Amino acid sequence: GIVSMNRPDKLNALSADLKRALVERLHDADRDAATTVVVLRAEGRSFSAGYDISPNPARAARRGNALAWHESLNDDIRLEMTPWDMNKPVVASVQGHCLGGGCELMMLCDLAIAADDALFGEPEIRFSNVGPGLVMPFVVGLRRARELLYLGDTIDARTALAWGMVNRVVPRAELETGTLNRRDPRERRPRRRPQVAGLPVRGVVASVIAEGAALGGEPSKLSDSKSGVGQALDHCRNSLGKATG
Repeated sequence: GIVSMNRPDKLNALSADLKRALVERLHDADRDAATTVVVLRAEGRSFSAGYDISPNPARAARRGNALAWHESLNDDIRLEMTPWDMNKPVVASVQGHCLGGGCELMMLCDLAIAADDALFGEPEIRFSNVGPGLVMPFVVGLRRARELLYLGDTIDARTALAWGMVNRVVPRAELETGTLNRRDPRERRPRRRPQVAGLPVRGVVASVIAEGAALGGEPSKLSDSKSGVGQALDHCRNSLGKATG
């Protein structure tokens, strides 16, 4: 299944209408029995420039209203977490600008194929605040994430590949075929994400991250040490051992 963002004149900025439509279409694709893999792509020269911050009455009405802003952020995180929560794998196909909320949305997909003209980062920190889906430290590592999130710098596709933010870089003219070719033949493709002891792999990862944070660990310390995330990994191993034993 293919889900496309279609606001090319606005660089696919994530407006309220686009956010709602994306969530609906992604859920539709997840429920479709004929769909095995979902590709998230965009029309035009950019994947997404991030959340639409252009002046509008709804945005103006939220000024000074903490509850209204909270609800708006809930809408943002609901969109970003949709690929993560889906049963079907989601592949992001990225060209041009992939910034702010668009970058977070891409990182919460299972795989990402980037055109060689893609640009990644969260530059909104220079004039506003970082987006709600703080997944970057777990994707590129804590030090690199701090550099991008503190300074608002952007990186090109080759750097994103070297840092582990994307899986593959292809020439812009080959993005569509390069993305679709990453899908295995239909008869060999799992219809659901891989599972460990009956739990989706993403759920195991989320448990490790959450417990590591609770134990005072950092994403850059994913090791077998007896502190921080190391303890969380041990706990996860023990839990899985009980589940399979």
